[in-house]
Amino acid sequence: PTIIFHGALDKIEPISKIRLYKEKVNEYGVRCDLVEYPNQGHSFFNSQEFFIKTSQQVDIFLSSLGYIVN
Repeated sequence: PTIIFHGALDKIEPISKIRLYKEKVNEYGVRCDLVEYPNQGHSFFNSQEFFIKTSQQVDIFLSSLGYIVN
């Protein structure tokens, strides 16, 4: 299983490329969660606000897999 955090305005890796990757992985029956952040570019998570938001999403993801208990 994979989780991807991606800024919708990322110019280094376009969101369309990431969406296609997610589709392809899902076609093989592998879980791939994509969390898109509108109006954010590359490395958006380096700010305190998005570091906290992505960390919370990691907890949710790992919990859904049974790796951590909330």
